[in-house]
Amino acid sequence: MISGTSISEPFIQTSWERCSPKMNPNNPPLPSRVSADYFEKIKSGSFELMTIAQPIVEDMYQFVENSNTIFVLTNSAGYVLLIWGDRMMVDSAAELGITPGALLSEGVIGTNSIGLTLVERFPTAVVGPQHFLPHFHGLADAAAPIFDLSGRALGVVAAMTLNENYHPHTLGLVTAGARAIEAQRQSDQLLEKQNESLAELNAILETVSDGIIVWDSDRSLVHANHAALKIFGIPRYHRLQGFVNTNLPFPKIIQDAVDENRILSDVEVHFEWHNSSIYCIVSLQYIRIKEHLDWVVLSLRKAEEVRQIVQQQTGTQVAVSIEDFVGESKPIRELRRTARQIAPTKLSVLIRGEEGTGKDYLARALHNSRVNRDQPFVIFNCASVPSGLMLSELIGFEDDLSQSGSRPGKFELANSGTLFFQHVEALSLETQSVLLNALELGIIHRLGSARPFELDVRVIASTDVNLEKLVAQGSFRGDLFYRLSPFEIRLPPLRDRRGDIPYIVNRLLSRLERQHGQPIKLAPGLIEILQRYYWPGNVRELEATLERASLMALDEGLVTSLHLPEHIRNPVRSPQVETVSDPFQIQTLGEMEREAIIKAARACHGNVTQMATLLGIGRTTMWRKLKKLSISPNQFRDRKSPHIVS
Repeated sequence: MISGTSISEPFIQTSWERCSPKMNPNNPPLPSRVSADYFEKIKSGSFELMTIAQPIVEDMYQFVENSNTIFVLTNSAGYVLLIWGDRMMVDSAAELGITPGALLSEGVIGTNSIGLTLVERFPTAVVGPQHFLPHFHGLADAAAPIFDLSGRALGVVAAMTLNENYHPHTLGLVTAGARAIEAQRQSDQLLEKQNESLAELNAILETVSDGIIVWDSDRSLVHANHAALKIFGIPRYHRLQGFVNTNLPFPKIIQDAVDENRILSDVEVHFEWHNSSIYCIVSLQYIRIKEHLDWVVLSLRKAEEVRQIVQQQTGTQVAVSIEDFVGESKPIRELRRTARQIAPTKLSVLIRGEEGTGKDYLARALHNSRVNRDQPFVIFNCASVPSGLMLSELIGFEDDLSQSGSRPGKFELANSGTLFFQHVEALSLETQSVLLNALELGIIHRLGSARPFELDVRVIASTDVNLEKLVAQGSFRGDLFYRLSPFEIRLPPLRDRRGDIPYIVNRLLSRLERQHGQPIKLAPGLIEILQRYYWPGNVRELEATLERASLMALDEGLVTSLHLPEHIRNPVRSPQVETVSDPFQIQTLGEMEREAIIKAARACHGNVTQMATLLGIGRTTMWRKLKKLSISPNQFRDRKSPHIVS
């Protein structure tokens, strides 16, 4: 056993046993000091440890100042990083080879507290003769290891003094210092992680398209992302500070919700900001930790942006064009020509026609033919809205006192696009006045608001009644009628353009084939049956009939007359149905001529030369009459026309 007493005696005994085979205690230690360049690399690798340890060791030194004591910090290999302490002791240590860059491991200078601590991973003290080499018997030193959270050794902090000055409390002092360094490092790491998390959160908030404003329970602003600043026109480099009620005066609905800790979800409100009104869709949430309110989070987006997204997602941009109105009859050719002329303009359009003629499709086609086709196309069905709600539905209302907030009207929803009035004759007189003012002045006022809303909306209206008669009766304003109809388009009923039925059928069959995923053919003579029927429901009825028939014929893929309703196969005679078999029906010469040509076409199976011979006219005259009456000979031929069958 080694003489002397120490709490570390078992470790010292083991250390001596390790040192004996490797070194002669009678020889002075060989200095082991790294080059300046390599020492800079060592310090760079331990920069974080040195930064944290220096202020703590300086505080430790205050307790032993002027007592010939120094503190030494090494890395995990035992290289000296820093030395603090009394000048006299610093010089004495230097004489023993203990300087920055020196290696104080057990294998180089024998048993010492730093080398022993690195081996045993435990605080140790080596006093005087306990050092293996007599060269260090005048020293007394105590050291403690420094670990990270995973238990990996980062380095050692040690105190050195003269043997006669050593105090047993020195070991406790360096142990406390090592634990303080570990705690400070862990605290710095946690703070760094928090800062990284906060930076990541801020980066995420900056990429969010919604505006985000956060304030604490004292209503002090915590964060406002770039999207929020953009909504209010605040430069990006500017950051809101202070209290929300002074920097961002919130509407009453938000103030009341915050006072009552009430959640808001997708409520429209308006902000008064620098003499302008900003309409936003907002949501309000609360973040609580241990039942204590920590933050209030307000998300907001400009109302017009939300409406554009809604318009895109609800499929209002239907792919309908003017060319979808197929046919070669004079009325349909004139319709396409007129529609192409007026489509690019912003003037109002009045569409007239019976139910089912395609007024809605024509309105969409006019909208889709404009440059701003991507803007909203909003439908206002005048016949389906109760008269008491009609005005608020059209121009909206403003109410910051209700939980639902304000609500935009159809005009605002259609801004920059098209507003289509279905059944415009059903508008109440009060709503007619508002519509007239909107068309003349280009502005509206929400109910309950004095703020004007500028409009950039094209108005298209449709009707299936005689508006002139309603004007004469006083139930429709004459000045509004003239405002709505600078351009007027009349959609002809299907019975007046029966020659277009093959074209319409061909287009409908192409769509049905895509829907069902298989070809659909028509039986011979089916087009004749469809052309004989009166079609009071017009194109809409024809479309519904073919959809039903194609479903019934899916197994065979061939639509026959058996798949048609009885009233279409055998239509009931009416004064409006063309038929020569009714002795009480008086036909015009034109009707008789048409009937004769159709009979000849059936008899000759669409052969124009034979038809002309049968009727006693020239072939050229025959073609001219067919074109005039919009009759296609293809539909009477044995082989079905490619216009009909895919």
